[in-house]
Amino acid sequence: MLGKMRNRFTFVGEILPMKDKDKKEILTATKIKSNNKDWDGESFTCLIDTGENGRHRIKLFGGDMKGKGGKYAPFKFKVNDNEVEIKHEERFNEELLKKVPKYLKRTLELDGEKKEYIYQLDYINAITASLKDFQGKRVKVTGDITFSYNNEKNILYKDFNVQSIVEVDDTVKTEAKATIQLFYTKDCIDQTLYEDGKLNIPYLNDLGNRVKINCFVETKNTNKSIGVDDILFPMEAIIDMNKIDFTNEKQVKMANFIVKNFILSSDGVYSCAFDAKIVNAQEQKSYTKDELEQLLTDEEKEYAELFDISLDEVLARKQGDNVYGERVNETRLVKPNATLPVKTLVENVTEDMLTLYKTITPQTVFEEEKLETPAKNEEKVESDEFEDLFG
Repeated sequence: MLGKMRNRFTFVGEILPMKDKDKKEILTATKIKSNNKDWDGESFTCLIDTGENGRHRIKLFGGDMKGKGGKYAPFKFKVNDNEVEIKHEERFNEELLKKVPKYLKRTLELDGEKKEYIYQLDYINAITASLKDFQGKRVKVTGDITFSYNNEKNILYKDFNVQSIVEVDDTVKTEAKATIQLFYTKDCIDQTLYEDGKLNIPYLNDLGNRVKINCFVETKNTNKSIGVDDILFPMEAIIDMNKIDFTNEKQVKMANFIVKNFILSSDGVYSCAFDAKIVNAQEQKSYTKDELEQLLTDEEKEYAELFDISLDEVLARKQGDNVYGERVNETRLVKPNATLPVKTLVENVTEDMLTLYKTITPQTVFEEEKLETPAKNEEKVESDEFEDLFG
């Protein structure tokens, strides 16, 4: 592993089944073909609607080995360097499950009942059997992120591999978050953004207060033609500073801290970790006051003033469905993660490793889900200052 951490995600929302070409719901798993006749595998994909952050495709993929006589092989793991095994017929024994490290277990908690699984097929079957029970309920889904890349289209795909699904109260905020370790060189950002030890605010304003970071993310290599265990794929990340009040000293310092992580004066590959927001949705368009006044008639502006209604609201009612802009698929950096909050030179990654992905044959992957316009989120939640400003 090149990095210091696993890339993780947390989605909170409602699980929705996928639909086939005839718009029929897909409620069952698919058998995976394997060259190993002793391996029994399945995959299952569904959606999670995270409100204003859009719908995301989440994935269950895995299988188990069969031993002699067609029986499933024991589940093996280590405790204090000692190998422990649990026979297939003992896989639901609660006392034995307590010995299994948390990262090796899969969790499903619904209607107050929590179950843990160590065999992948058991977990996939439990999820598919519970899909009807998920309807109308809010859940928190966590797991690992892996990546794939299509060289022909120059598109990075994120695979959200589920480890835990837990029912939560409706007061829990819908969200689509990730913690990702980024790798980058001094070419990752327009260096003009940071001059004399501080953010170049006039130039940032000219860019629409949005900064693009051309970085890389790590994933396990599954292509046997490339003799490395891990590979780096290019990813564009966004720092959105449209909510920043540039007259507020603290907010400007927060923006400075984030941007200077990507300002480099020397060659080499650097890395830092970020909490991020994953957006895959149509977002409501935002307008400046001047733009609003140009889009409204004098009578509409007079109406807004007389009846104490904001210009935004008048325009939203006027535009109707057109209030939403183009579909957005972005990874927005919110704040540095405590695991690796400050840029660090990565000794075991060289710049030539950043081009290995170009030698990979394009893989067949799912396109990102096209989403319907999300409902307006009226939830009142506790504030996280970094998220409020950069999310």
